[in-house]
Amino acid sequence: MSTRKTNATTVLEYLRTGKSLTASQAAEMFGIKGFKRIITSLTEKVEAYGNWMIETHTRPRSNEIAYTLKRVVRNRRGEFVRLDNARSYSVGQTAR
Repeated sequence: MSTRKTNATTVLEYLRTGKSLTASQAAEMFGIKGFKRIITSLTEKVEAYGNWMIETHTRPRSNEIAYTLKRVVRNRRGEFVRLDNARSYSVGQTAR
């Protein structure tokens, strides 16, 4: 029995490397269509427990929205603090 990676798994694995990803990059590198739907689904899953977030920013030259996976922890006052190095942590179960 072979195991086939889903598009969501492919995107999540790429984001776990600490790199950002746009819809056009996902289409070019992985042949993924419907990137916004995949990101929405992943965002709900990774942010469910409050220890990960998918951050967005607009790239100045291309004016495209890029998505990055970030690790989030709470400080002693209960405030969320974003950690910049996402790749040193594991996400656990990936989207199926």
